[in-house]
Amino acid sequence: HRARAGLCRACRGLSGEHASRSCATASARGFGNTGRTRDQQYAGSAEYDTIARLKSILRIPVIANGDIDSPRKAKQVLDATGCDAVMVGRAAQGRPWILGQIGHYLATGELVPEPSLRQVRDILLGHLGHLHAFYGEATGVRIARKHLGWYAKDRPENAAFRSVVNSAQTAD
Repeated sequence: HRARAGLCRACRGLSGEHASRSCATASARGFGNTGRTRDQQYAGSAEYDTIARLKSILRIPVIANGDIDSPRKAKQVLDATGCDAVMVGRAAQGRPWILGQIGHYLATGELVPEPSLRQVRDILLGHLGHLHAFYGEATGVRIARKHLGWYAKDRPENAAFRSVVNSAQTAD
């Protein structure tokens, strides 16, 4: 199960705590928490003290989520919360290699360099091929638009790339 830290900042932790206890009572095997309240949505910062409090009361694995965008941040969150794992969300959009970088850093303490442009291209083309194989060409082309946009979001040629991708009607 995964839950937010609460409905609003004034009651943060309460609904997350209630949900986490309910999951544990229902024999859940793990619990994830975003460290944000519902009214925050994606704004503000994740509240790791709330996640740490939930971890301290639960006897099932707890997964911290929220603002984890680098290997160092993943380690900091694990250290601050005592959680069993981290969950990466938006930071992996267009950067799926971040998961391997985090795993490597947590296992060795060493940072892995960012992939080269050629490596990113190969990952992107593999991702695109999998989308088309899974959804079929017509639907795959439409779904791929947002994924390809994520890959290009921080690149200087983003606008031109997105223009081509968003007008594509076929996989070719």
